[in-house]
Amino acid sequence: GTKPDFSSSLRILLASTIASLFTFLFLQFFEIAAWVILIGGSAVFLLTYIFFIPLVGAVNLVDMGNLRLLVSESKFISKILEIPIMLIEKTLSVIRSNKKLD
Repeated sequence: GTKPDFSSSLRILLASTIASLFTFLFLQFFEIAAWVILIGGSAVFLLTYIFFIPLVGAVNLVDMGNLRLLVSESKFISKILEIPIMLIEKTLSVIRSNKKLD
């Protein structure tokens, strides 16, 4: 039968928690309009999450290839996700090359 992969779920939760904490701490320094906090906080969260999701091992290059294939049918969605996927792939490539040096 099929079993849930709790390890991957915990890694995703870890990346989300790190991104959330970083965003919360970052926004504590600003007293600005709520809409600016919403947009800025969303951007900080997404960038932090995109950086940490490969670092904690929640995704790999195969996952990114599958995601590219999944969204390739929709030009609009594939355009939106192109930069985040590229950033994750670059981070994974750096991690992979650093492991080869060890």
